[in-house]
Amino acid sequence: MTGSIKDSIKKKTAFVLSATITLAAVFLFALLYCIVGYRKNIQFFSDSYYYISNSSTSLYDYKVSMEQFCEQQDYSYLYEAQGKFDEAEKAFTDLYSRRFGYDGDVRTVIVDMQDEYDTIDKYMTVIEQSQIKEQAYGIYNNTISLYVTDIRDSLDNISYDVWQQGNSAYSKFASGITVVQVIAIISFIGLVASSIYSVYFIRNRIVAPVVNAYEWTRLFKDGYCEMADLPAVRNDEVGRLEEAFNIVKDKLSQANALKAQYDEAMERINTEEQYKKTFVQQLYAEKRDKEAISTAAKHDGLTGLYNRRTFDGIVEDFFNKKRDNARGALYLIDMDNFKNVNDTLGHLAGDDALKLLAGAMRIVFTGAYLGRYGGDEFIAFVPAFKNEDELENYAAELCKKMNTRFESNRKYVNLSVSVGIAITDNISEYSELYMKADKALYYSKENGRNQYKLESRME
Repeated sequence: MTGSIKDSIKKKTAFVLSATITLAAVFLFALLYCIVGYRKNIQFFSDSYYYISNSSTSLYDYKVSMEQFCEQQDYSYLYEAQGKFDEAEKAFTDLYSRRFGYDGDVRTVIVDMQDEYDTIDKYMTVIEQSQIKEQAYGIYNNTISLYVTDIRDSLDNISYDVWQQGNSAYSKFASGITVVQVIAIISFIGLVASSIYSVYFIRNRIVAPVVNAYEWTRLFKDGYCEMADLPAVRNDEVGRLEEAFNIVKDKLSQANALKAQYDEAMERINTEEQYKKTFVQQLYAEKRDKEAISTAAKHDGLTGLYNRRTFDGIVEDFFNKKRDNARGALYLIDMDNFKNVNDTLGHLAGDDALKLLAGAMRIVFTGAYLGRYGGDEFIAFVPAFKNEDELENYAAELCKKMNTRFESNRKYVNLSVSVGIAITDNISEYSELYMKADKALYYSKENGRNQYKLESRME
């Protein structure tokens, strides 16, 4: 849906609300006109007739009581007359308070009557205080009765004037009240119709579509791809909203499809990576197993040093690749009285003693090849050295380290080693080198053990 909005909900809502407010204002105006007109033109003059009539009646009752006082010469009538006069005065006070609702002539008469009432009130005070009845009779007959007659005549006059004013006001009010009533009825009917249409409009054009959109969005979850589009046929804001929802759904459906493709690709990549990882792990495990097997085949199981076969191969390789200026040295090492260790401390302690010797050799012979020939026989090959003193220093240090007290299970023996050394000078074969080293080892053993001997320095 493109282009401008023809059926704008905003404009229709503004129009409906404006019409409703206008009709309500017109109806309210008509209602107020009727109420105010009634109070001003009918109720005002009706109440005025009441006040005038009440004043006239109370004044007449006062006159009757005063005449009875004069005829019967009984002061009880005077007291009764005083009560009637108070009632008449109160009624006239109410009428006096309404004088501003009349025209000027009527207001003037009412003001003049107020003065006459005040004069009567003064004479009544004189009568009450008078001790001579004839004087009281004279005051009433000569003065008060004249004022009463004059006031009653004035009341009759203003009654007639108020009646004329009321008729005139009612005529004016009646001429316009019909039109206002018609306007009130029409505006009321229009207001009811507008209210009904407003309810229908809000419910069907606003609330219902919004509820439908809400229900649609409430179901807007992972399964939105399967949802049908909203109608989006209305050319208003709701239609645009439905259109926007449909666009969002389509975009999300596309994004969901791309995500599914991405997840599938990532799953395939992860599967391939896992396969590669597993394959590499298998290769590494095989290599590690082979290295372990190779290491186990090349090394002594107890001490970790090279076994005899491996060690011989290393020295043989040295001779095969030997250059003219290359010099090496072979050490044959035996643990002195090793049988005594096994017999005294046991074979497990004997194994620990052999491990001790292997550890000492690793410390002393840095950069040399170390091996165990079997039993208590150990061997070392130094592929390069500076001079014979350096070779003897190695042997001396090893003898020093192994000359120790070895304890196990609260028993002990004294350990020591004998060392024989042979140099590769003028020797072309490993067997010859080994024989010379063995000869030097034998010399060390025969001359007290716990010592070393370099074959080239034998006597």
